[in-house]
Amino acid sequence: MPTDDPQSADALRRIIAEEKARLKPGFAGLEKYREIIQTELEAGGSQRFILKCLRKLKVEVSADTLSRYVRHAGFVKPRRRKRKPSAKPTI
Repeated sequence: MPTDDPQSADALRRIIAEEKARLKPGFAGLEKYREIIQTELEAGGSQRFILKCLRKLKVEVSADTLSRYVRHAGFVKPRRRKRKPSAKPTI
């Protein structure tokens, strides 16, 4: 039975935040830069450039973690792999 209690909504937000932090500890340092990363990617910036700038700010993150964060946050849709045409025997 749903309730309209604002305290329960705050409790839910807190629990979700705790779970996110527990599941993705590597993303914690990137969350505060979320909007900036999204804006830069939408403007055509590369992940390598963003990583370089983050390292200047002393944010310890690997290229792999940044790549996973970008996909997890939904900033970039994964590319579909193209199938190679099968080799047909010539007769």
